[in-house]
Amino acid sequence: MKKLKIICLMVFSFLGILSGQTRTELEEQRKKTLEDISYVDNLLKSTAKVKSESLNAVKILGNKVNLRESVIKGMGQEISLINERIDLNRTAIEMMEYDLVNLKAEYSRAILNSYKLKKVNPEIVYVLSARDFNQGYKRLKYFQQVSKFRRNESEIIAELKKRIEETKIICREIS
Repeated sequence: MKKLKIICLMVFSFLGILSGQTRTELEEQRKKTLEDISYVDNLLKSTAKVKSESLNAVKILGNKVNLRESVIKGMGQEISLINERIDLNRTAIEMMEYDLVNLKAEYSRAILNSYKLKKVNPEIVYVLSARDFNQGYKRLKYFQQVSKFRRNESEIIAELKKRIEETKIICREIS
């Protein structure tokens, strides 16, 4: 019985030693596992941080693309406006050239008629053939007005030519 007690005591002490070693190993393993868990948590946090930074970078790039598209859209609208102005200037040039041709034709007819009348009846004869002084004065004023009208017409023609040239220069610069 004594032997049995000794054997039991040895077994229990051996088991105690075994369990003591196992417990320290388990604690070490638990500490190591906790450290591994902490390391993985840190990795996850850094990965989440990198992920959120990447998402922010993608959002910023998306905003940048939207802003660039807005700029391109604005430039397209400016181009459309400039094209409309060019078309309006071309139409204005055509209209002014048409008016210029008509004014030149009318002016040349007026000058030609005046020349024909002067050849047949000089102005002085027309003024002197008046019934009285008043009528002669009115005829003289009429000839002065006709002369002034002709000068004005020639100035209008010159101004219209100048405007046409300026508009053509502007159209060339825009294009």
